[in-house]
Amino acid sequence: MKKVMFVFMALIVSVGVAAFGGQESLAAETVKIGFNAPLSGPAAAWGLPGMEGVSIWVDKVNSSGGLKIGDKNYKVEIIKYDNEGIGSKALLGARKLVLEDKIVAMLMLGGAPSAVVQPFLT
Repeated sequence: MKKVMFVFMALIVSVGVAAFGGQESLAAETVKIGFNAPLSGPAAAWGLPGMEGVSIWVDKVNSSGGLKIGDKNYKVEIIKYDNEGIGSKALLGARKLVLEDKIVAMLMLGGAPSAVVQPFLT
């Protein structure tokens, strides 16, 4: 599980480093990122700290002018889905986040739920 958290945090850091492009004003558009993780149930001890870290990152990015993509800065919005650490619920969450919420990226913890979601995302 330490490897999962390391990979997750490495992703957050790499996206965050690219995001801080100055104090330019935010564009009207918003970049939606999904967070599909256990936020309740036995595995919530993994998902809740991840969600807290993502929330801190989003606050920092948005207060620093947004996520710079090309010549524009975009506000970041996190859309969370509680998969309770169950693969079938993670797949339902992925479908909702992609097809209904129109996210452009999804953050997940590793393990069985992400393995169930992978075929849908590829």
